[in-house]
Amino acid sequence: MHKKLIISLALAFIALFALPISVNADTQTVPLAVLKDGTNDTSYAASYFAHSANVTSDDNGIYTITSTVTTSKKARGLSGTDS
Repeated sequence: MHKKLIISLALAFIALFALPISVNADTQTVPLAVLKDGTNDTSYAASYFAHSANVTSDDNGIYTITSTVTTSKKARGLSGTDS
């Protein structure tokens, strides 16, 4: 009798920690505009950014914003000299 109880408790304990834990995070896609500092004018840098961003909340008041940034395949190094 005690052996069945111990085995049942052990299996319940294992099942509790073996189950995947899901995080309740809400993600929404929002429009993204890259503006010149202090204005409502579109920045020249806007062409490098996606037109939308994903905003994810972790339900603890922390938001993560992700967006895609593209660059030229011929990017130069930042050595400080022109070649």
